[in-house]
Amino acid sequence: MNNIANDENKGRLLVVDDDRIISDLLSLSLGKCGYLMDAVESGEECLAKITDINPDVIIMDIDMPGIDGIQTCQKLKEQPGMHDLPIIFLSSSDNLKDRLRAYEAGAHDFIGKPFNPEEIRCKVDVAMRMKASREKNVGAKKEADNTAMTAIFSLGELGAALKFTRDSLSCKSLKSLANLAIHALKTNGIDIHVQLRSQSHGDMTVTVDGLASPLEISVIEMSRAQGRIFQFSKRLIVNYESVSILVLNLPIENEDLTGRIRDYVAIICETCEAALENILLRLDANARAEELQRLVEATQIAIMNLQNRYRLQQADTRFELDQMIHAMEDMYITLGLLESQEKSVSQLIHAAKNKIMDCFEKGTVNESEFNEILARLEHEASYSVLIEEDQFSDSIDLW
Repeated sequence: MNNIANDENKGRLLVVDDDRIISDLLSLSLGKCGYLMDAVESGEECLAKITDINPDVIIMDIDMPGIDGIQTCQKLKEQPGMHDLPIIFLSSSDNLKDRLRAYEAGAHDFIGKPFNPEEIRCKVDVAMRMKASREKNVGAKKEADNTAMTAIFSLGELGAALKFTRDSLSCKSLKSLANLAIHALKTNGIDIHVQLRSQSHGDMTVTVDGLASPLEISVIEMSRAQGRIFQFSKRLIVNYESVSILVLNLPIENEDLTGRIRDYVAIICETCEAALENILLRLDANARAEELQRLVEATQIAIMNLQNRYRLQQADTRFELDQMIHAMEDMYITLGLLESQEKSVSQLIHAAKNKIMDCFEKGTVNESEFNEILARLEHEASYSVLIEEDQFSDSIDLW
């Protein structure tokens, strides 16, 4: 392989020709014009060394032993990054058939042999200018795409953040809040894991596929020690006291977009922190209401049992007093009491019985008062916060 350099570097050219005389002639004439020159003698050598040489333009003979120029061109165009590489063919048979074959293979231009060195120089200059213009356009398009993506993301970011803040206030469980955050970021093409932490209700780590695996949980746990915001490669974690969000696919090739995503995730994370506090208050209130409801039910059962036992005791007492009175009246004959005396004793014991039963009546549980107390307890328990898996909208309203 020959290599000829000139002080004025206009680009790198590769000559592929098995004829050393033609190869040296092209290298000499184009090298004087300011091009860095390399040369190989076969298609196989060209394919083997193309990555190392990385030419801006290739001048290639069609008729070569082994892999000819057409086949070499086709194989080059199949390689990553080589599709737009300008290739100028040289051929001793300048006919329509060869020109069509060159065109179909992806060649940039065609020169018949024998050639004029000035013609080749002009064609190479044109090819270099077209390549530079194409690269400039590609760069401009990429920059425009990045700008458009950033603008679109900004609009989506604003709309999603507003909707997330609104919807997060109606979340009733840790899982629904985590899924809402995943959905809000997924709409903008961001995949995340969310971990929500609470002392009273435990921790929950959720991914787009459901609950996280032990390994995914451990990654977040270890990353929490790295500070509020920690980035490693395409991953980013934002940590708050009760919330951590792990981003899996940062577009690190776009620094501006990456920075906006970082800020957006921090906003979502901070909103989750406030929403989580609201959810925990709901959960605690619900737990207290459920406990109160159980207390009401237990009180109702206790009162009913107390009433039943009191009524039973009252009936048993009445029965025992009646038995005692009958027994005493049966003893009048053996006691030899006068009729007036029997009447006095009967009046006495019946009066005593009535007083005892009056005492029972006064001590009877007042059902209306108990029912009023139970109704008030049930009213308080009715403020129970219903905990359910609330559904959030799949649409993100921008405005």
